[in-house]
Amino acid sequence: MNVMKYKGYSAWLEYDADARLFHGRVLTTRDMIAFEGQSVDELEEMFHSALEDYFDLCKEEGKIPAEPIMGEFSPKITPEQLAEEILKNRDAITVNEVQELLQVCDYDPGEDGSEWKFWTQWHTLKKGKEMLSKQASSF
Repeated sequence: MNVMKYKGYSAWLEYDADARLFHGRVLTTRDMIAFEGQSVDELEEMFHSALEDYFDLCKEEGKIPAEPIMGEFSPKITPEQLAEEILKNRDAITVNEVQELLQVCDYDPGEDGSEWKFWTQWHTLKKGKEMLSKQASSF
């Protein structure tokens, strides 16, 4: 997950390997501004286009566009919540990916216990998911 910026606005980015598509969502606005692209260049172009469309729509409706939050944006999600969110979309993740995600979320893996909390929750949820799957297949 990364962040892209344009005109002071930040967008949260994800990559969907199955669809081979990048997804982005502008942060810090009440309005949902989403975009997608198949390459980084296309994603950036669609981000700019989505924001320009948002500005045009606000102008048409006589509405003032939401101001971007200035400064650093540091999303704070617990390691356990991070594990839950990732497991909704993926069945596997590498140690390096976990460490990167925790660092993005302003944790210090290996020093603050965040990595241990993540993996404990991950394995607990994964076991529960597997048990539900087995129960469903036995019917």
